[in-house]
Amino acid sequence: MVEKETDLYEPVATWFSQSGHHVMAEVKTCDVVTLHDDQLTIVELKLKPSLKFIYQLTTRTRYANFVYAALPFDSVSGTNRKHWIHLLRKLGIGLLWIRVSNLGYAVKEALRAKPQTIGGAKDKRIRQGIINEAKTRRSTLALGGQSTFVPLVTAYREDVLLTLALLQKHGPLSPKALRALGAPERVGRILLSNHDGWFERISRGTYGHLPTACEDAASRFAEAWQVTKDSLPAS
Repeated sequence: MVEKETDLYEPVATWFSQSGHHVMAEVKTCDVVTLHDDQLTIVELKLKPSLKFIYQLTTRTRYANFVYAALPFDSVSGTNRKHWIHLLRKLGIGLLWIRVSNLGYAVKEALRAKPQTIGGAKDKRIRQGIINEAKTRRSTLALGGQSTFVPLVTAYREDVLLTLALLQKHGPLSPKALRALGAPERVGRILLSNHDGWFERISRGTYGHLPTACEDAASRFAEAWQVTKDSLPAS
C-alpha cells in the first residue's frame, strides 16, 4: 500500500530508467526529472488528485517536453477514473498508475504524454536551470516527493560537501590544489561565499574548515556526507 509520495519514486524511476532515461529526483521543486535525447520530462508524484495538482502539472508544461502525473491506482475511484484521464488527455499530460504491495510494484502508462510547446524566455531559463541541475548532480540520494523539511542535496550542495571532505582529509589548501584533488571548478566561489560558515581563510589563497563544520555536515546531510567521504580516493 502506498502511504507517502516517496513510495512512488522507485517505481517511476525504474520505469523510466528501463527506457534509457537519466532520472533524478527533487530537481528545482520538480519531484522527478528525466533526460533522454535532449528531451526533458517532468513527473509529479501525488497520493491523490486535486485542483492544486492540476495547476502544478500545467505549470510544468511551459518548460518541459513531456509532463506526467504519477498516482496510486486506488487513489481515484472507478467512476471518476475515466474523467481524470479525459482531463489529462485534453492537457496533453501523461498518467502513470502505480500499484505497490508486499509483492512489489507495477507501473501502467494509462496515458502517454504529448509533446509540449516551450514558453517564452523566462520558461526557457527555468528549463535550462532544471537540465543543468539534473546533469551536474552526482548522487541519487534524493527521493521524489520528499517533504520540504528534508534538506535537499543539490549539485551545489554536493560540491560544498566535497570541498569540506577534501579539506578534512588533506588539511588547508588553495583552490588550485583542491581542484587538482578533484574539487569542482567553482571551489573558489564556494570558499569565498561560505554560505554554511564551514570554511575559514588560513592565509592568503589558503583555506581550511572550522572544527564544527564536519559535525554540522554529518548532522544536516548524514547520508550525503558519508557517501562523499567514502568516494574520496585512498591516499
